[in-house]
Amino acid sequence: MVKCNYYLLNRLVNKEFPGAYRQIATHLEGVEFTVEDVQQAFNAMVAKVEALSYIKSNLALHPLTAEIAKLNEERHQNLSSLRGRVVYAKKSPVAEDRKAAQTLHVWISRENSSFTSKNMNHQNDAVHRLEHDMKLNLEIGEALTTLGMMSTITEIVITTSQILDLTVTRRDEKRAATSKSAELRREAYNAMKAFVMAIEVAVVLKKGDDDIHFECLKLINDVVSDFYAKHQSRVTRQRNAAEKAKAETNPHASHVNDEQKGVNVMPMGGKLATASRSNAYGVQTPNDMDLQTDGAATNVAMKGALAMSKSVNSGETLGRNNEKANNSATSSNDTSKTEIEALKNTPKDVEPAARHEGADKKDSMNQES
Repeated sequence: MVKCNYYLLNRLVNKEFPGAYRQIATHLEGVEFTVEDVQQAFNAMVAKVEALSYIKSNLALHPLTAEIAKLNEERHQNLSSLRGRVVYAKKSPVAEDRKAAQTLHVWISRENSSFTSKNMNHQNDAVHRLEHDMKLNLEIGEALTTLGMMSTITEIVITTSQILDLTVTRRDEKRAATSKSAELRREAYNAMKAFVMAIEVAVVLKKGDDDIHFECLKLINDVVSDFYAKHQSRVTRQRNAAEKAKAETNPHASHVNDEQKGVNVMPMGGKLATASRSNAYGVQTPNDMDLQTDGAATNVAMKGALAMSKSVNSGETLGRNNEKANNSATSSNDTSKTEIEALKNTPKDVEPAARHEGADKKDSMNQES
């Protein structure tokens, strides 16, 4: 029995799924199955091919996107011109115009960042805030009328309303299209699954031509594996490119992360400690150490170091003592040799002075007794 990997179809994106499905159906076109259940499952699977065209067409840019972008650009130009006209009116020779321009400058300066940016959502919020302020502050409306900018503000508000309406319409249509694509894809996958299971049942029951059935399963495996391998390769390239771009944007953070991931610290006990169990400087704290293992290893290492130190010191002391003993022995030997030579050279009828002194003391002691 050939194990079929048709389930990998579900891991493909919408851009790849229709192509893989169509390729399987195209390669199996013209094959006649003698088992009725297998033939019916095959016909149902092939019938889903045309419906999958909708999935690929739905990947294209929505028609309303271009129109929304055009309106957003027009609004941005109007907002920029409004800001420029206010700055120009502040230098007007007419005092009334300068006063009106100053009022509008304070009002518009709060939204300066939104005016310079083309972000659609930011400008939507800015226009809503400006419209709200116009209703609350009558001086703003009077200043706009004085400088002849009311028509520009009105156009900006209308354009913003159109953008919001088109955005809502596009969102609803895209949501409906996405749901339909998911339903078509699910039906096609179930049809492929039913076809494979029909072949497996026929093989188990020994119905039909096993060679044809096995060839069909092998073909499905080859096509699905090829598409899935390309999918994995593309995903890996995209992930690596994203990580590279992130590292280039913030090289310092990447360097710190590499140090935290790659640096290992050897504590005193001889046990390798990774940086994840260390503090910011790569040193284990007492809270991170296992007192039953790390502490014992540390004590053993310290005792070994002390023993080595003592042995070295003992060796030095013993060496010095041996040297002194050798010097003392040498001196004693030299003294003994000198005395022996002196005795040899002394005449036999003359006693040494030490002998006479000893005899005198002995005689005096006898007399006293």
